Amino acid sequence: MSFLGKALLVIASFMLLPFAGAQSQPVVYGVFFHSPTCPFCHVVMDDHWPGIQAEFGDQLRVLFVDASTPQGGQLYHSAINNMGIASRGVPMLIIGETVLTGAADIPNQTPDLVRNGLAAGGIDYPPIPDVESYFERASVESNPAFVLPSVETASVSATGTTETAAPVTTESTSILDDPANVVAIGVLLGLIGVMGLVGLVGWRLVVERDSTLLRKFDARLGRNLALASAVLGVALSGSLILGSFDNLTTLILAAGVLVIFAVLTVQLLRADTISGLTGMLIPLILFAGLLVAGYLAYVETTLSDAMCGVIGNCNVVQQSEHATMFGVPVGVLGVVGYLSMIGVWALGRTWDEKQSSIALLLMALVGMVFSIYLTFLEPFVIGASCVWCLTSAVVMAMVLLLIAPAGWRALRGNS
Repeated sequence: MSFLGKALLVIASFMLLPFAGAQSQPVVYGVFFHSPTCPFCHVVMDDHWPGIQAEFGDQLRVLFVDASTPQGGQLYHSAINNMGIASRGVPMLIIGETVLTGAADIPNQTPDLVRNGLAAGGIDYPPIPDVESYFERASVESNPAFVLPSVETASVSATGTTETAAPVTTESTSILDDPANVVAIGVLLGLIGVMGLVGLVGWRLVVERDSTLLRKFDARLGRNLALASAVLGVALSGSLILGSFDNLTTLILAAGVLVIFAVLTVQLLRADTISGLTGMLIPLILFAGLLVAGYLAYVETTLSDAMCGVIGNCNVVQQSEHATMFGVPVGVLGVVGYLSMIGVWALGRTWDEKQSSIALLLMALVGMVFSIYLTFLEPFVIGASCVWCLTSAVVMAMVLLLIAPAGWRALRGNS
């Protein structure tokens, strides 16, 4: 080879070095599922992701998928089914075979996961059928359901889709696969039964002026239902204790709730009627509800991970779009509700006991309606159940059972 040819070869080699270096850079691929109505998705995407993307640049390639759209939902279900993912709901980030959910785990664990992946030579596409083609289309097509952000456009908005949003649910997995959902359905049926029975007792007493059913309710029916609720409360709070050994505060809270349910169980076993116990048991059970609601309010307002016990997936529930009502976290509404009921009970000790009983009955009825609605959402809409939430529902059922005799008698006296 001539001197000129060798020189040209050397020059060409130097010119190709940047491209060779660029091609040899390891890359980590991932898929991020979100929904426009999920507030925790916005927290991750708007507050945390820009910094993560800026740190790793083009070596981190994550496809953002709106799971509420038909196309995005199809890919979401494909990921759930093919990877055998037990957790349901968004936000969900899949990198390789690692699945992260929630507004705490995703920003906290993603940087280290990416660093380790790059150090190991990169992480390939998640094992989702045809996912590579979605990456390719997102890089050339404008589709709000599939966004592949770069460093310059790292903040991804979960809005702007022109398709109708729908709840993210899994179609091919049974809600009964999760034992917590089975418990939730049982609790839901119990709540409906208690609500119906208390309503029937009130109708017979106030409208038909027949106190026969009320006497049976006070002496046996209501007492037995309250006893069963207390035993269920012991089981649920015991489950929370078993899953809370890594967090002392949560362990103490769960233990406190268990002690209250245990005391209620013993007192109900000794009692002949409900009426003789309401003065002592109502503030006790309301305090248990306040502890549970306070913990949920803390989780929801601080975006912390919940310690859920041995069954259930509290984080999926707390980070779903149904974790707020009227723009307020459900846990905060629970705290306000329990504090209000404690205040009304206290006023009844020094003011007008009859009016206090009526007010507590009405508040408990409203609380039961919300509890039934929220408990229904967990297995049938969200696809996951929270033992803390179920415990709060059991508390509300006990409050209604305990206050019903005095409340209906007071209401009848005023009618």
